[in-house]
Amino acid sequence: MLRKMFSVRNLSNISTLLLTVFSLGFLLLPIVVIVGSSFGTTSYLSFPPQGFTLKWYHKVFSLTEFIDPLKMSIQLGLIAATIATILGLSVSFAVVRYNFRGKNMLNNLFLSPLIIPLIVTAQALYLFFSALGMRTHFTNLMIAHTIVTIPYAIRTITASLQVFDITLEEAAMSLGANRLETFLKVTLPQIRPGVVAGWLFAFAMSFDEFVVASFLSGPGRITFPVQLFNYIRWSINPVMGAVSTFLILFTLFLAFALDRIVGLNTILGTRGK
Repeated sequence: MLRKMFSVRNLSNISTLLLTVFSLGFLLLPIVVIVGSSFGTTSYLSFPPQGFTLKWYHKVFSLTEFIDPLKMSIQLGLIAATIATILGLSVSFAVVRYNFRGKNMLNNLFLSPLIIPLIVTAQALYLFFSALGMRTHFTNLMIAHTIVTIPYAIRTITASLQVFDITLEEAAMSLGANRLETFLKVTLPQIRPGVVAGWLFAFAMSFDEFVVASFLSGPGRITFPVQLFNYIRWSINPVMGAVSTFLILFTLFLAFALDRIVGLNTILGTRGK
């Protein structure tokens, strides 16, 4: 009986492992295809690649139509991530440190962009800006990107505040420090990893945002993802594979930086589980 129980358990573990490997392979296969096709010598996407060349990666830097959209996406990311981090820090302090009526509603309100489909958010923002007569595309995009990215800043900063030892603040104030000095010299240095991770996460989400940007972009004010989509609509070649590879490497770098700074388990809320 005991032997049969162990055999059933082993079979279940093997099945789980095979299912996990199959699922990961299924998710990673498109990435392998697009990266592999960027090294082919043919002028069209093909996998497995025929031959090996790096000329498509050199050609990426000659695509002048991507320069302005790239600059705009970086500017939007820097501004939106900074504003989202500042607001996220304030909201996180309010939610973690204080108990007040409507606390859960406030938290859910700022985290709602994670739940509401982006297509709904994009259409709502488009109609809202149109009703107000706001035709400055960069300003509209900045506001929209801040709204979309603020939940990521709140989540990481909240995770840092929840594990912060509040007695350190009490000790500082008992020694004569006021609240501002305590925050700048005690609290902020301790939660800095969460703040930096929240900023990086918000910047990555802003840079990658496509749905909202496609609604709010205008002539001469197009973000990098929108320009990339427009290019793919009319030209499918290995250059796009090279561009995609650069974006994949950029995402991996940010994930590595987040893991080193604060830990992905903290960001995902799985620490201690």
